[in-house]
Order: sequence, then structure tokens, then C-alpha cells
Amino acid sequence: MEVRFTSSAIKELKRIGPGRDAILAKIEQYAADPTSLANNVKALRGSDQFRLRVGDHRVLFTVEEDGTLTVMLVEAIRHRREAYD
Repeated sequence: MEVRFTSSAIKELKRIGPGRDAILAKIEQYAADPTSLANNVKALRGSDQFRLRVGDHRVLFTVEEDGTLTVMLVEAIRHRREAYD
């Protein structure tokens, strides 16, 4: 699975200090094997987005399939208290 980031997600990731490496590692782990983090990924109601829980942060993303290519589009990375506004 290929991982892509929106420009706003990149900005949010840059603002995160010490937890940035853990978040990127979890994103890469999910892209390599989605079943390995099945307990930490949930579909959001009323949306086509999913959320990946990484400590106090939430990675909001969509999965797009185009025949042979599957793309994980990371749309937002936020602290859990701000993720669902």
C-alpha cells in the first residue's frame, strides 16, 4: 500500500514534537500489513475516513483503490481531544 500525505497533514506532523517518529512508524506498519493494527484502526461514522490510534494522537485517513494500486491518504494527524471536531 502506498502512503500519501495532504499538505495540511504534513504541517500537523511537523508541529508534533517527540511523538513524530512513533506516528510515522505506525503509519508505515499499517501500510505494510493492515491486519497487524486491526485493533487500532476504526471506521468513522458518517464518513469514509478511518482513524489510526497512536498514543494520544489520531491519524485520520482514507483508503483509495485503483485497480492494482491501493493508496492510504493521510488527511490529518491530531491530538485525540481535537481529532473529532
